[in-house]
Amino acid sequence: MAEDEYDYKVGPGRPPLHTRFKKGQSGNPDGRRKKNMRALLADALDQPVFVTIDGERRQIAKREAVVHQLFDAALGRIARGAVRHNISFGPVLLF
Repeated sequence: MAEDEYDYKVGPGRPPLHTRFKKGQSGNPDGRRKKNMRALLADALDQPVFVTIDGERRQIAKREAVVHQLFDAALGRIARGAVRHNISFGPVLLF
C-alpha cells in the first residue's frame, strides 16, 4: 500500500487496513445461495387453492388441482375422439 500503516487515519469511509479485502479477493467468496428447485416446487404445489367441484367450493392443494385438471382434460379429449369416430365405451371403470 502506498500509505504507511502508522500514518493511516481510520474514520468514515476509511476502514482499518487489516479489515479491507485483499487484492483479488471477492467480498463473498461462497457466492449467492443457490435456490433448491425441488423445495421451491414442493412449496408452490402445497399452497392451498379454492376450487368448485360439483357446485361445492373446496380448498385443496395446488398439486391436487393440477391432477384434477389434467384428468378432466384427458377425459374430454377421449370423449371428443370417441364422438368423432362414433365409438362407444360402455360402462368404464377407472380404478
